[in-house]
Formats: sequence, structure tokens, C-alpha cells
Amino acid sequence: MTRVLRAVFALGAVVSAVVMLSYIWFGGPDWVHYTFKPLVIVFLMALVWVSPHAVSARYTYAVFIGLGFSLGGDIFLMLPQDLFVPGLLSFLVAHLFYIAAFAPTSLHRLSLPCVIPFAVYGIGLNVWLYSYVGALRWPVWGYSLAIMTMAYFALRRCMVLRSRGAAFAFVGAVLFVFSDSVIAACRFRISFAKSGMVIVSTYFAAQFLIALSAYWGNRDRLAA
Repeated sequence: MTRVLRAVFALGAVVSAVVMLSYIWFGGPDWVHYTFKPLVIVFLMALVWVSPHAVSARYTYAVFIGLGFSLGGDIFLMLPQDLFVPGLLSFLVAHLFYIAAFAPTSLHRLSLPCVIPFAVYGIGLNVWLYSYVGALRWPVWGYSLAIMTMAYFALRRCMVLRSRGAAFAFVGAVLFVFSDSVIAACRFRISFAKSGMVIVSTYFAAQFLIALSAYWGNRDRLAA
């Protein structure tokens, strides 16, 4: 029964994502946007909740709560009002929970070769945006630090565990960085046609992979 539920929730997330991407590409009624964008994350939260988390409950719960704050961020950002700061704060907390999931595996040793690419990218992006973010400079810098730290720990965890679940989490983290970078670029400096398609598709893929890491990571441990 649990296996059936996991399949249903995964399929629900994929179908909801496809409907949402079709809405972005072809247009449609607003209710599609307001319904299916949060529904993707709801299905992913359900998928994580029914994962076999007995071996690593801490990881599963941290990812679940991170998805919950991501859902809050999605709701803030999709509303007609400009709720960018509350949305930013919701995603900031989500990344803190993802860090709590990824970090314990590799917290004991700092890896400069892993730190440098994310540090250079994060600093470079913020320098590029510096003159355009205005009063949001410090929130944007703080958020950048959180997401780059999240991606770093995802990479370190992947290198330590060398498991399928850890690889899913790392690729998801990188896609999250890319998606948020496009959001920042489009909001503060440049924009391009169908940027919404790029942002949403990479964001959904990132969250889907992080959610799957809670399932596959435990399967890898159970099989070890």
C-alpha cells in the first residue's frame, strides 16, 4: 500500500508540474497557476512523508519541513501583491532545513576545493547585482549565503556517501542555485522571453530530486 501511495504522489507531482509548465507556455486561467504550483510541493511533501525513513528520520523530517517552507515561499511569490521579501525569508528557512539535512554527514571537515566554486559564484552574482538591488542588498546577500552553503553541503555529502540519494540531492541543490540565480537576474537586472519556464522547470526539478533523495538515500542505507 505504501508503495502505491509513493507512486501516486510522485505521479501527482509530475502531472501538476506539467500542467503548471503548460500554463506558463500557453497561458490559461489564473486558477491553474494558484492551484497547480503549490500542488507540486504538496505532492512532494506527501512523497517524503511516506518514504522509508526509519533509518534516517532526521534527514527525512528536515527535507519535509524544508519543502513546507518552500510551499510558503511559493504562495507568497505567486500572489498578486509584491511579497518578495516574505517569499525570500520562507525559502531562506527552507534552505536552513536542507542544510540541517545535508550537513551532519560532512560537518567535521571543511573542503576548500568544494567551497571555492560556490563562494566565487555567489560573490560574483552579488557583485553583478549590487547596484540594482537597492534596499534589498542585505536580504539578498543573506539568502545567497544560505543557498550556496546548502549547495556546498550537498556536494560534500555526495562525495562522502557516494550514494544515489546523495547524488540526487546535490543535483537538486545545483538546480536550485540556478533557478534562484535566474529569478534574481530577471527581477533586478535583465529579463528574457519565457524566463518563467526556465525558472519553474529547474525549480520543480530541484525540489523533486531533493524529495527523492529522502527516499533513495534510505534505500541505499537499507541495502548497504
